[in-house]
Amino acid sequence: MPDYGYWFIFAVLLIALEMTSGTFYILIVGMAAMGGGLAALAGLGLELQIASAAVIGVIGTLLLHNYRAGKGHELTPEDSDLDIGIQVDVDEWKSDRRLRVFHRGTQWDAEISGAEVDVNRPLIIVGKKGSILLLANHTSASQEPKNTESTNKETT
Repeated sequence: MPDYGYWFIFAVLLIALEMTSGTFYILIVGMAAMGGGLAALAGLGLELQIASAAVIGVIGTLLLHNYRAGKGHELTPEDSDLDIGIQVDVDEWKSDRRLRVFHRGTQWDAEISGAEVDVNRPLIIVGKKGSILLLANHTSASQEPKNTESTNKETT
């Protein structure tokens, strides 16, 4: 088998492996192996094949690292919490600030976050304090909830 065949097989294996990890760094190494294969296909010697794969790998890794670093801030728990922004259904008010809500198929304890809440407007999850949901009204008319919880609850 010619040299480029080994490079391309190695590249395909790395790219397939990348599909299971999702980090994109293995994809860069796979692309570097493709570069080595193209160098072999062009008839370059083994040293130049390795050098071209190394250069592509280093440049690709630096570009990926800079791209990820330039994306802004690190993810906070609020950024990765899929419940933030979801509208909930109020089951009962326990006090002025504490209530029970229906969310994700079950009841949750919740608290009002902020100074005032209009009880006639929908409440959305704005955070969590342990297992207690923090709720508030929409801040503006243009801000819509991510998802509206179903009001289909079984009554007993």
